[in-house]
Amino acid sequence: MQPCAGCGLDFAAEAPSGRGLYLVVLPLVVVLVLAALKLDDACRPPLWVHALIWPPVVAAVIVGALRLVQVAHWRAVAPLQIGGGARAGGGETPSSAAVAAPSGQTPPPPFGRSPSPKPGGEA
Repeated sequence: MQPCAGCGLDFAAEAPSGRGLYLVVLPLVVVLVLAALKLDDACRPPLWVHALIWPPVVAAVIVGALRLVQVAHWRAVAPLQIGGGARAGGGETPSSAAVAAPSGQTPPPPFGRSPSPKPGGEA
């Protein structure tokens, strides 16, 4: 996997793996199972009610929690990897001049700007 052309962020370090998900999913599953048992103990609904209620609840809770963890991860880790003036609160991003370009090449222009013409009208 190649690094980002704009900022140099190494995406290989962010390759998806399931190891960290256990720290989020396992406690949530325990809480959801306890909630299902508490509901069953409190009002004794039939089994089909549990079958209707819990799959969407479990899916929404797990997906929501994983999204929150992903956002927290990117706010904490990505600025450290990008370096320069990037901050977790959405502050400045590193300019293209701060990104090291391979020797003999100029860095790419900042996003949304076209490359400036060279002095003397050369293209």
